Amino acid sequence: MFTDRRAYPRANLDYGVDVCFDLRIFSVYSEIINISAGGVRVLIEEKVDVNTPVDIKLSPRGAEPIRCKGEVVWLNERPLGGLKRTVFDTGIRFTEIKTIDKERIRNAVDAAIRTPKIS
Repeated sequence: MFTDRRAYPRANLDYGVDVCFDLRIFSVYSEIINISAGGVRVLIEEKVDVNTPVDIKLSPRGAEPIRCKGEVVWLNERPLGGLKRTVFDTGIRFTEIKTIDKERIRNAVDAAIRTPKIS
């Protein structure tokens, strides 16, 4: 039987995201797969080693951006659709985030989970 060990619920939110490390910003192709109050799963175009510290800017539509720090905790290389490109499915744990911003994410995730999806 599968047991989800995550500390926080996750949802797929329509946020813009910039991930920066070593003075490089990945916003051209950074896509949030899911997010929680504890971290974010993104697709980025360059491999970032596990334990690498990153700066993150999350941009919810119509709201102030959330700026925080994180650390890469896992990554998986994968092809991008039918394109001859590789992206990296990357898990980032938040290491420094304001309490109010953590609550904003938690509230958005809770709302997304409660809202039924229309196909």
